Amino acid sequence: YQWNINDLDNDQDIHGNEALLPINAVYVEFGNSISTVQWSNCKSKLAAITEHGNMCIYDEQLNLSHKTKAYDGKCYALLQWCPWDNEVIATCCTDVDLKVWRVQQGITLITEVRHEYGVYNIKWIPSENAIITADNNQQLILWEYPSLRALRTLKGHTDIPCQLALNADKSAIISRSSHEIIFWEPFDEFEIQSASQEGTSTEEGEDNGSDDVDDVDSDLW
Repeated sequence: YQWNINDLDNDQDIHGNEALLPINAVYVEFGNSISTVQWSNCKSKLAAITEHGNMCIYDEQLNLSHKTKAYDGKCYALLQWCPWDNEVIATCCTDVDLKVWRVQQGITLITEVRHEYGVYNIKWIPSENAIITADNNQQLILWEYPSLRALRTLKGHTDIPCQLALNADKSAIISRSSHEIIFWEPFDEFEIQSASQEGTSTEEGEDNGSDDVDDVDSDLW
């Protein structure tokens, strides 16, 4: 459903009571339960992904523009539009793959990396041109974009960090598990180091191949 919160004073339900009513509704093409839905920053595209990994893109009038199968099988899938590129969207799921897509005339896979553990949340980091993931190994990983090279692993949680947020000036990440919240040091204070980790990365127009990515363990600051 699409809602206009500015209409709260004017809306009434069938009994004449004040109510916030939807102004539009969309039937998801694949008929599965929706995991995530988000407008692009310019509000020209609406993306939705289902629990079976089906992704749909709608235009401003909520007409279906594109659809693709992002993941196979049932998983908890998430998506997030790139904050500095309205044609790029990142997806993840508890079935471990982190993927980045371009949405133009269709939906094209730009690059992907095989995550060692199931991913429970993602967040774009504008100040670093990067993506951060939270996984079920109780850690966060900072990935360089667009290479999806792992830059840093942040450890300190004692449970799965299921939620991510940026601070007000977007200079640092905050993560939350079921019983703890961690405020991490600003990104510009990170020391990026190198250590080899096997991963599978696929870039737009290229075949699958094994690439080395950098992985660094860190203590809680």
